[in-house]
Amino acid sequence: MLTLILIMLVVVGLTTSAQAAEVTVNVFESAPIQFGDPQDGATWETCDNGRIIRRSLDLPEFDSPVKITARLKLESEGDPWDRFGTVYLVLPDSSPSVELLKFMTGFGTGLPYKRDDIPDHPTVEKWAQFSLWEQDVSHLADLLSGEVTIEAIIDTWVNPGWIIDFDLIFEEVEKITAPIWVSSIFNTTGEYWTKEKFNSEAAAVQVNIPAGLESVKMFYLTSGHGGRSSGDEFNKKNHVIYVDGREVLRFVPWREDGPLFRRFSPTSGRWSGDIWSSDLSRSNWIPGDQVRPMIFELGHYLTPGEHTIRFAVEGMAESTPDNLNYWNTSAVLVGYNAPTKPKELKPFLQAPTPHGMTVSWAYNDDFASIVEYGKTQALERRVMGDSEIIGGEIVWHTVRMEDLEPNTTYYYRIRSGSSTSKIYQFTTPPSADGTKAILVGIVGRESEDNTEMILSSLKQTVQSKDESLSLILHTGNIVNDGFSINQYIPHFFKPISKLSSEVPVHIVPGQNERESLYLYQFVHNDHFNEYLPSSPYADTHGRLGEECYQFQMGRTLFVVFNTNDLGLDQLNWLTTVMTKAHRNDTVDGIVFLTHNRISSLSSFVQKRVTANLAETDKPKLLIYGDGTGYVKGHEAGLKYVSIGQSPHFALLTLNPTGESTLQVYSAPDDGAKLIDEIAIAW
Repeated sequence: MLTLILIMLVVVGLTTSAQAAEVTVNVFESAPIQFGDPQDGATWETCDNGRIIRRSLDLPEFDSPVKITARLKLESEGDPWDRFGTVYLVLPDSSPSVELLKFMTGFGTGLPYKRDDIPDHPTVEKWAQFSLWEQDVSHLADLLSGEVTIEAIIDTWVNPGWIIDFDLIFEEVEKITAPIWVSSIFNTTGEYWTKEKFNSEAAAVQVNIPAGLESVKMFYLTSGHGGRSSGDEFNKKNHVIYVDGREVLRFVPWREDGPLFRRFSPTSGRWSGDIWSSDLSRSNWIPGDQVRPMIFELGHYLTPGEHTIRFAVEGMAESTPDNLNYWNTSAVLVGYNAPTKPKELKPFLQAPTPHGMTVSWAYNDDFASIVEYGKTQALERRVMGDSEIIGGEIVWHTVRMEDLEPNTTYYYRIRSGSSTSKIYQFTTPPSADGTKAILVGIVGRESEDNTEMILSSLKQTVQSKDESLSLILHTGNIVNDGFSINQYIPHFFKPISKLSSEVPVHIVPGQNERESLYLYQFVHNDHFNEYLPSSPYADTHGRLGEECYQFQMGRTLFVVFNTNDLGLDQLNWLTTVMTKAHRNDTVDGIVFLTHNRISSLSSFVQKRVTANLAETDKPKLLIYGDGTGYVKGHEAGLKYVSIGQSPHFALLTLNPTGESTLQVYSAPDDGAKLIDEIAIAW
């Protein structure tokens, strides 16, 4: 500790917190980064005509495990554009530099306070004056000690440009798994790696894995840039990582939460026209936010000894002098002497079709998305999917299983890194010409306290009938506040996991969800890919095919109408769906689902919905979720029921060879009680 104190006294720019075990190192303070007129500071120097700043300094050394946080503050002095930037550690042995915090500037972060020509923000009280990001870099502890050189770059071409502050915060902690080996193996940032580069031998690196490691993780940072609308920046591309010629990872780096980020972190403006560029989905970045690392467990493949790791981006767009298309990518290997502790993975099934099923799950320590499945527990088939970060906190994995057979039971398990779920099973829906009855569970939500009780009661009731569910429909309000990312897992996905691991679940958007983009990142209604208009729709909340959607189970068409978003796009979509349903000989009846009842909507929307539903004379049933209890009646020319915000659930039996029924149950603590049974006319 005495050594630590002495270091703290002599290092320039070093400050301490009130606790002696925490140390903050001010690496850069109010440092300008711009193109031209380079300005050396008292503790740093400039390079690349002012676009890079560099500082050599001594960092504290600790004998005990330490948590290290990189913190960056960024403000525009005159640059109004989105630029890539990064703060990185320069290694003395000519190894690739190590990125500490990668980021994208907003559209003029802080400029509204310096210029009068920038309009007010339309949805928040005021623009953010600066961006502030933090990143845990504890895995680099062995490199972030003693004498180091740290550089920061922003790809700006204007003057004045940006002002940054960068700190490293060291905190001694007891419970932390400290790495014992770190190796930087790849970094293209600032080198504009195009298609030609990734197709060259430079994309293959040699690594030597030391003995004694129980876990080897790759920390992978990447973002795609340029190429305009035809380039990789705005188009999903598969990243593939090979070890010794074997494909071990396949994923799509992608961000589509721009609208939500702008709403809550208003650092990116709209400089002209009606389009918010910050709202556009991009290759793992959005203006005004940092790029977070993806973490992969590779210990199974990287055994002690020499290995070749190759990095590939499939189908990269061509790059021209007028349309530069490139990827900024870096990778660091980190070894631990303790194996990665497996986590329990809870799958969430979605989008069932006779020939496919989607499964999603949350797992925050690894971006590998793998499903092993088959008709037996041998799980002879394997498929990889992709993942995305939702709300900056939840890594959501999604895999689509295709080429399945109708009305067939499959076994499966999900895998991320060293964690593997137990083996579950599901049954695909029958085809339209099938003869098996389809059982659909319908649930609502009164409060977070009774969710598990309702689901448990539903499960017990189905088991007592010696039947199995094909689908669960939730009538909305799955959380109290759709903009609170921390509510989704504990309030919905966790309680429903006992059923959603073997029965697919679909959600009617409720008023509590408030059209949050979070909801549309969790669900994958677009995977049905049926009855959609030929022309895609899009708005600030995501694709219309996610907000309202349709799918067919057997000979019944389910249509989910979003009462939160009552624009003409959705009304036109409903017209298309009803017209196609009328002409479809495989559709006998229609279940129309909403959260709010139709009579609560505006008179214009009521008239349009009623007219749209009248496009076909096929029998219809309306089910909605908003209400104080179980209600039934007739509305808009069709029979309706409300499960309501009360402890009720319903079982819809679709029988292609006999009478279909809707059974409504109350779900008190002492078990389900049948309170009504309604005959369905198809």
